Amino acid sequence: MAGRAARGRDAQAVRLPRHPRVWLAGLLAWLGLLWWLSSRQGLPGPDLFPHFDKVAHFTYFAGGAFLFGGWQARKPGFSRISGRLMLLTIVFISVVGIIDEWHQLHTPGRSGGDVWDWLADTLGAICGVFVLKSVHPQPRRDSRSLAE
Repeated sequence: MAGRAARGRDAQAVRLPRHPRVWLAGLLAWLGLLWWLSSRQGLPGPDLFPHFDKVAHFTYFAGGAFLFGGWQARKPGFSRISGRLMLLTIVFISVVGIIDEWHQLHTPGRSGGDVWDWLADTLGAICGVFVLKSVHPQPRRDSRSLAE
C-alpha cells in the first residue's frame, strides 16, 4: 500500500529541468533582473498595502533560492535536497540580499541598507528552499544501505 502511494506521489511530481545549465540560466537571469531593478531610481507601481515591498522582497528571493537550490541539486555531489544544500542556498541568497541593499545605497533616489528588506530576502530564501525540497524528486534510499 505504501509503495502504491509513493508511486502516485511521483506521478504527481512537478517536472523540473534536469540539466544544471537550465537552472543556471534562470539564476543568472534572476540576478541580472535584480541588479537592473536595484539600479532603477524609482520602481513604478503602487503599494497595494502597507509593507508591500517586504512581500515583494520575500517572493522574489524565494524564487532566487528555488533557482539556486535547483541548480546546485543538479550538479555532481548533490543527488538530493539535503540540509547542507539548503543551508548553502539560504546563505548564498542572504548574501545576495546584503549586496542588493549595499547596491541600493549607491543608487540615486533609492534607500538601501534596509535590514527589514534583507530579513524579508532571507526569509524568502528559507521558504524557497523548502518549496524546492517539496517538489524536487528525491532519490529513494536503498533499504540495504540503511541497515548498514
